[in-house]
Amino acid sequence: MPRYNWTSEEVYLVAERAFAMYQQGRHREAAVLFEGLCALDPANSYTGNALAACFYLLGEYDKVVACTTRLLSQLPNDGDARARRCEALLSLSRLDDARRDWEVLRAAKVSHHTKRLELRFRAAGAPLLPA
Repeated sequence: MPRYNWTSEEVYLVAERAFAMYQQGRHREAAVLFEGLCALDPANSYTGNALAACFYLLGEYDKVVACTTRLLSQLPNDGDARARRCEALLSLSRLDDARRDWEVLRAAKVSHHTKRLELRFRAAGAPLLPA
C-alpha cells in the first residue's frame, strides 16, 4: 500500500514516466524515479524489479543485490527479483550465492528464467552441476 497519501493514479503516472525514461536509455533518471516509488511502496514488485533492472544496466550490481534482497524479504516467491539477483551475483563472481538463487528458481519450476540463467552460468565458466 503506498505511503505518504499518494493516489494510485499519481504513482502510476510517475511509474509510466520512469518506464519511458528506461526505454529511452535514460537509466540513471529512471532509477531516481523508481527509487522514489520504492520509498512510497517498498513491497511493490514492479517498481522494485524496475529499479533493479536500471541498476543492472548501469553496472551497479551491488545495488541490484541490495534492491532484490530487500524485495525478496517481503515477497520471497518473486521469480523476477530472484532471477535478477542471480544475474547480478554472477556479474559479481559470487557463484555460490548465484547457484542458490538458481536452485530456488529451478525448484519453483520458473523455466523461462532457469534456462536463460543456465546460459549465463555457462558463459561465466561456472557449471551448475559438479563435473
